[in-house]
Amino acid sequence: MQPHRPAATLSPDDPTVIAQVERALAPYKDLLTPALLAVFREELEHALTTDPIAVDMVKRLRPAPVVQRSGERDADAEAAGAEDTAGAMRGRTRGSAG
Repeated sequence: MQPHRPAATLSPDDPTVIAQVERALAPYKDLLTPALLAVFREELEHALTTDPIAVDMVKRLRPAPVVQRSGERDADAEAAGAEDTAGAMRGRTRGSAG
């Protein structure tokens, strides 16, 4: 049995929700009346924004975040920074005795 999770929701204005609704309705645009398309759109939006499994799937369909900067990192400088931070958290500065 899975633990109870609070219900997650998304906004119907979420770009990923809009894209998926439009994709699902595209084959029917020439077959259904505008009124019926509106009903289907509402039902799809409701399902994709309120059902916990559908919300998780929509979140997975979102594009990956854009990396602002890429490159190599200096491992020695990072290690020194970590030592400085650890020392400061203990109330000492780097190089002090005690």
